[in-house]
Amino acid sequence: MTQLHRLLQRQLQRHFGDETNIPDEWQGFIHDVNDAYHESDIDREILERSLELSSQELLEANLQMQAVFQALPDLLFRLSSEGVILDLKAGTINHFLHQPQDQIGKRIQDLLHNPVGNLFHEAIQQIQKEKSVITIEYSLTLQGQACFYEARLAPLLDAQIVVIIRDVTPRKKMEQALRQAYDELEERVEQRTAELKRANEQLSALYKVGQTITAPLHLNAVLSVIARSTVELLGSDTGVILLIDEAGEALTIHGAFGLSEKVVKGTHDRIGEGIAGRVVQAGQPIIANDLPHDPRFSNPSAENEGLLACASVPLRVGGKIIGTLDVHSKSDPYAFNEQHIQILSMLASQAAISIENARLYEQLQVAYDELEARVQQRTAEVLAVNIQLYEENLERKRAEEALRKLNEELEHRVGARTIELQETNMVLLESLETLKKTQNQLVQSEKMAALGALVAGIAHEINTPIGIGVTAASYLEQQTQEFTRKYEQSQMHRSDLEKYVKIATEATLMILKNLRRAADQIQSFKQVAIDQTCDEQRWFNLKACIDDLLLSLHPKISQTWHTITVRCPDDLEIISYPGAFYQILTNLILNSLDHGFEQKTQGTIEIEITRDHETLRIQYSDDGCGMTAETCARIFEPFYTTKRGLGCTGLGLHIVYNLVTQQLEGQIACESTLGRGTTFSIQMPLHL
Repeated sequence: MTQLHRLLQRQLQRHFGDETNIPDEWQGFIHDVNDAYHESDIDREILERSLELSSQELLEANLQMQAVFQALPDLLFRLSSEGVILDLKAGTINHFLHQPQDQIGKRIQDLLHNPVGNLFHEAIQQIQKEKSVITIEYSLTLQGQACFYEARLAPLLDAQIVVIIRDVTPRKKMEQALRQAYDELEERVEQRTAELKRANEQLSALYKVGQTITAPLHLNAVLSVIARSTVELLGSDTGVILLIDEAGEALTIHGAFGLSEKVVKGTHDRIGEGIAGRVVQAGQPIIANDLPHDPRFSNPSAENEGLLACASVPLRVGGKIIGTLDVHSKSDPYAFNEQHIQILSMLASQAAISIENARLYEQLQVAYDELEARVQQRTAEVLAVNIQLYEENLERKRAEEALRKLNEELEHRVGARTIELQETNMVLLESLETLKKTQNQLVQSEKMAALGALVAGIAHEINTPIGIGVTAASYLEQQTQEFTRKYEQSQMHRSDLEKYVKIATEATLMILKNLRRAADQIQSFKQVAIDQTCDEQRWFNLKACIDDLLLSLHPKISQTWHTITVRCPDDLEIISYPGAFYQILTNLILNSLDHGFEQKTQGTIEIEITRDHETLRIQYSDDGCGMTAETCARIFEPFYTTKRGLGCTGLGLHIVYNLVTQQLEGQIACESTLGRGTTFSIQMPLHL
């Protein structure tokens, strides 16, 4: 493009800021205006150059200038120092001089009305003082239309002034059009910015609400949070959750915010009747403005509640409608529109998932409680049998002592007594074997109880990432459907595509992040569960084994202020029984939590593992309450506990001792000082 004239550049920069922002449809018009500017400059340069010529050159150029003057579209004339028109040289602009030849000899200030006349008067005075070229701009209203002119006044000899007047109305109109286009563009940008800001605020609010309603697991708490969050997000007066009863015939309120207890207890909408009943039947949202005059609204218990408007959307789980999510206004009978329905529908998707999660959690909790009760009952029965066997064993020992004394007194009956004692010994061996089997059963019971607690903890841990992932997927599905609808209806804009790409990217990242988090937790739980139930010898990394164990115990540890520090080489790999290591460290950690930190809110557990040639050394220590020397001496005895009657069997450390000394072929020792903590030292072969 030809270099733009400086005056045109100034005008375009004032309206568009940068040349790249000029619309394409303006380019032809701007090109014509630019050519006119350059032609004007050439004409003026010729004129100014002619004024500087000598008298001889002026005479020679006079004929040329006359031709130029005749071609000029501008009006050109001379003035005296008082502003009197001396002559008219050329030009076609004579709008303000209806009879140009009749105006010669008159003052231009008198011919033009104020304030234009004053502008010429001031310009003439300034030229007389400064002897420089003066440019003024003014406008006239001719035939009901505004016309704009630019007048350039230059001093001549003998105090005369030459005046060139150009019609700049097209340029001014272009400038006005540029300003108007710029103002319209700026208004559209501000409007679009406000729309994007509102959409971003709604998405942020929905995300916060999603986090809020997916946090609790108890159904009543979930319903209360959903109702309150709905009111806060939409600015309504009430938030109500109605769920279908077990018979599938009616809807009742299970969670409400802003409604009286009378309405909550008295609402009973049959399917197909009332606002909520029709939403469930049709599966579509309903906006009921001017509620008192709406024939679909029939709730006698809410007659004095002051409800003026209602919006209701279905709650769906896996394609099945389980109820409705409703909001009401008590101040505006036309409070709700389609935008409220869209926000309410997104919130309903999250709410339905949270309600279903809470129901599943309650079912899992009931099953867990039943399992816990059966385990406790079985443990009590086994414990009673063991106590009975132990007492019988003591009785047999007393019988053996009596037999020994009787043998000393009656040597002649040695043969017969020997046979009797052998039979008695066989019975004792069978009893001992029974005792060992019972102990093994107790060990398995302990493992299953720990596994049950682990299942409950992991279920709680993975609920949050799965809930967030499902929420993000549901929102992405909804946006995809909306995107597809616009595409199929040819209503798509570039902003819709950019918005969908942004939403899809953010939702995908959120889904992947939370699913990976859940997958890591499930994989850790899977490995711990397999190793605890499968007593198989294999290669494994000891540090990874301990990390998986701590992750599985996280639900219990996270409920306390205690900390666990592990110092173990990252590359330490051994051939052993990972299930035994899980059981040993689990029992030691639970022993510290239940006994060592019983009266301490913030304790520390340290686990240090070192390798000494072919020997593995484990030092486990805590800074809990410690033990007396008597308790420390009996710590590994079966059924020995300081909390009998409080659910403790006294087998935890006995199991640890048997696993270390028998299965892992190692040694274990305990050192403890009352009030200063406890330390367990374990050493075993590095490879079995």
